[in-house]
Amino acid sequence: RNRQALMAMAARGPAGRANVPAVLYRSLLSSIPPDLAHLVLYPYATPALMLRYCRLNGAIMGADVRPHLPLVRPPVLVVTSHDDQTAHPDGSRYVAAALAGGRLVVNEHGDHLSRFRAQPRVLDLADRFIAGAPAQVRS
Repeated sequence: RNRQALMAMAARGPAGRANVPAVLYRSLLSSIPPDLAHLVLYPYATPALMLRYCRLNGAIMGADVRPHLPLVRPPVLVVTSHDDQTAHPDGSRYVAAALAGGRLVVNEHGDHLSRFRAQPRVLDLADRFIAGAPAQVRS
């Protein structure tokens, strides 16, 4: 929620963008492994990139998708962890339960940065899920 508020402030105009990068960098740098920093910090590299990222990601974060979840028909794998700080595990549980074809997997640890360095068991989970999906969903 804090990051969402910062992005909304930055998306409103130049005055809001002036202080946002420093705040975001401080919060992000404390949790990002050095070998991933270039991937995660890129959206904040220039004022134009930051504005675009804040507008796009802010809109995504602010969208209420709950009414649309029952309309999703393909199988969906929802993966979270007990300690995910980016997307709260309860939100992932809600989404998986609301999807007609939702399957929830809750790992002990992991967050959104884990996707850059997926553990073999997570890759295996994704491979098995995709292999079991109907052909029309995979194409």
